[in-house]
Amino acid sequence: MTVLVSLLLVTDHDRDQAGVDPAPLGPAVAASGRPSTGGSAAASVTPVVPRPESVAVPADTAVAARPGPAEAAQAKRGRSGPLFRPAAEPAVAGAVTPEVAHLRLGDADQPAAGVQVRAGMPRGLPIAAGAGGLRGDRETRTLGLRQADTHVFSAVGVTWTGDPAARVSVAVRSRVPGQGWTGWRAVGAATADRDPDDRPADEPAHQPTDRAARDPVAADRQEAAPAWRQGADLLWLGAADAIEVQVSASRKAGLADFAVDLIDPRSAPGDAAAGRPATGATPGSGAVPMPPIARRADWGADERLMDWTPGYGRPVQAVVLHHTATATDYQPADVPRMLRTIYYFQAVSRGWGDIGYPVLVDRFGRLWEGRYGGLARPVVGAHASGFNRVATGIALLGDFDRTAVPPAAVDAIGRYAGWKLSLAPTAVHPWSSVKVTSEGGTSRFRAGTAVTLPRVLPHRQTSDTGSPGDRGVAALGAIRDAARKYMGDRTEPSTMRPRLGVWRPSDATWRVRGSADPVLHGWVGDLPVAADFDGDGSGDPGTWTASTGRWRIANSGGGTLEQYTLGRPGDRPIPADYNGDGRAEPAVWRESDGTWWLGVGPPTQWGVAGDVPVPGDYDGDGRADIAVYRPGEGMWHIRGGRTIRLGEANFLPLPADYDGDGTTDPAAWSPVTGRWFLPGRVPSKYGEPGDTPVPAQYDGDGRADTAVWRNGDWNIRKHGSVTFGQPGDVPIVLA
Repeated sequence: MTVLVSLLLVTDHDRDQAGVDPAPLGPAVAASGRPSTGGSAAASVTPVVPRPESVAVPADTAVAARPGPAEAAQAKRGRSGPLFRPAAEPAVAGAVTPEVAHLRLGDADQPAAGVQVRAGMPRGLPIAAGAGGLRGDRETRTLGLRQADTHVFSAVGVTWTGDPAARVSVAVRSRVPGQGWTGWRAVGAATADRDPDDRPADEPAHQPTDRAARDPVAADRQEAAPAWRQGADLLWLGAADAIEVQVSASRKAGLADFAVDLIDPRSAPGDAAAGRPATGATPGSGAVPMPPIARRADWGADERLMDWTPGYGRPVQAVVLHHTATATDYQPADVPRMLRTIYYFQAVSRGWGDIGYPVLVDRFGRLWEGRYGGLARPVVGAHASGFNRVATGIALLGDFDRTAVPPAAVDAIGRYAGWKLSLAPTAVHPWSSVKVTSEGGTSRFRAGTAVTLPRVLPHRQTSDTGSPGDRGVAALGAIRDAARKYMGDRTEPSTMRPRLGVWRPSDATWRVRGSADPVLHGWVGDLPVAADFDGDGSGDPGTWTASTGRWRIANSGGGTLEQYTLGRPGDRPIPADYNGDGRAEPAVWRESDGTWWLGVGPPTQWGVAGDVPVPGDYDGDGRADIAVYRPGEGMWHIRGGRTIRLGEANFLPLPADYDGDGTTDPAAWSPVTGRWFLPGRVPSKYGEPGDTPVPAQYDGDGRADTAVWRNGDWNIRKHGSVTFGQPGDVPIVLA
């Protein structure tokens, strides 16, 4: 019997009290491109962004789930350039929209009103590291502006257009309210770490925007300005009510359209309570737990500023360490404000569409979600040009050139690196190296260059930058040691990687190998569902009650229980990550009319009565595709035009990634002969009539293994057997 598994933890007092007839444990299919659980399509195991709230809607209505990045970006299509003043009222409760004053400098040939142009650099003005050659360059020009009539702000960011490799020195001093002027501080050009091919396929390199309607300065940028701007390192000032800026560059570089953004991230009531130290995960065997990571909603991200559709690369091969080069003497309540500032500067001022770093860590050891798209997913960042598709990044909040990285931050980075590397399809060791190919961009390595990099490396190893600072580099050994400790035996290829679970219909309990007691109680007649609803890279147990359409999901990452209402008797639960946000969404397939209720928008018709829904990421775009298997003819119908014949009449569909390329492969198993039909392979026998097929990535080779479950014995091809469960159980692989 093909079973859809979607994980959830339910306690006794959470059980339904209504006297409803139990729904029969009928066939269902696990959704996603992950290995199959319980003999069905794989449960979607993906990462997270703002935590959904419990909702209840009529059985025929799709659950009001969070919008995906594709929908958010589509709403903004046609205004791909930077935004200026976002609407005053945030679209999401708790979001905080920064207030920004935009000052135009122009350039040496066409300075803006009030801007002074000087030949060379003024005496006594500090110069940024790496820009010393500007002092002896006869073509050096300095643009100066003093602005005293402004609201109180916390940070200053300078941007321009032109060659990303050009030398620029920015000197800034500010006036502290009630105290007077500070001394001068100098920063240089920051690396342009968003790669040119990171934009969505439907987004041109440059579009005119509607910014001019709100910002007169934008009218001057409509013709030739690129969507992305170069920029200096962001300066965090704390509080200032006046600014003086001196920007020096050579006329030969051809830089233009210099501008200054004075950013006030504003304060919010939740700033002081946001975030928690990344503690609690214990090293050992089995899956490496995701450390606590505060989500974007926790630091008040206004998602309307995001104008980027998340892209997904290959499984993470390395972790790049950065620092933000901002102030290091901040307090815990300052961190959300600093994150909102970095978000605005990178997403809007520089036109990247989102914050570039996947994750950030403060000096107190608290981890914060950065880039949208899913924490456990290989989201393409904008942090290590040339390697964004194979490496994730984590940024230390502060300047760690001369300041030592606090032990709490070292431990938190190690936890994150260990967890992220453990999600790779092949076993990796944080002290090992990996050979990757540069994709060019602003990397130190030309496109096509093969480079051997440490698994945990400093940003300066791939780009011309000082990041993560000398003391940040010095901490890398301790970070690798911490990652190794928290990975436990996950670094060994022979380690059994997934958690094994069973759903026991007789008493409606979930049981997981290694736990003496049930981890979840449901009602007899419930259907088990298993998918990564919270995006931590591990399956979350859940149940679905057909008579009420009620979903109960226990998030393994945060230990919270979420509830939804979606579906009616006769439906099949098919959770998967359909919108690409990194988390599985509750969804059902209605066999009576072949409609898919995906939680967002109207239902989609695909399939006919008798089909088996087999959603999965067949094209590798990071989103589950709608697909059905037609048992009577052995045909796979994947929405978008693909039709594949694989299998024969009444075979069981078992989609999973059998070749390790990161996409879902159609596959089928004969319950009569025990033969497996995999794409590009000769059919082979493994299993007997009455077995339940349970393919999954059991070892560290990156490919789903063929396996069957037989009355409590998990028989894994080439790896022997494991005993867990009893006759009558439904086997479930919690990847």
